[in-house]
Amino acid sequence: MTIHLSSSGFVQVLQSLGIAPEDASAQVSLPAGQTEGLLSPADAGSLAPAFSATLTTTDELQALSGIPPSSPPVGFPVTLSVFAIDTLIIRAGQVLTIQGNPGQPVALVVNTLVLERSGLLRCAASLILNVQTFTQEIPQ
Repeated sequence: MTIHLSSSGFVQVLQSLGIAPEDASAQVSLPAGQTEGLLSPADAGSLAPAFSATLTTTDELQALSGIPPSSPPVGFPVTLSVFAIDTLIIRAGQVLTIQGNPGQPVALVVNTLVLERSGLLRCAASLILNVQTFTQEIPQ
């Protein structure tokens, strides 16, 4: 898919993981009327495909996640399932669950994440979230 208007940070993160920017999902959202969705490398019903990437150093982990190299939560090398999405939208009342393979962390790399009021991102895996732009509707 062709990515339009992606930030340079998003493109750099994808390239550092060995993922071509044009391979990222352009936009992911649950269909209207659907309240639950899934991102999972092992499920055919996943809303987006997963890529595999291997990190070999604490510097690579820090570039992806911001985790200081002095306290990495994983041993190296570590293989990740990676969801690469230009725009991820979770609408009001919808729940998006992220799952990984057993014992394998998941990286969700998103250019723009839109989380509407009462939308929920549920993590059922060790998750590294790399988002360039985050928009959240806050109840008044």
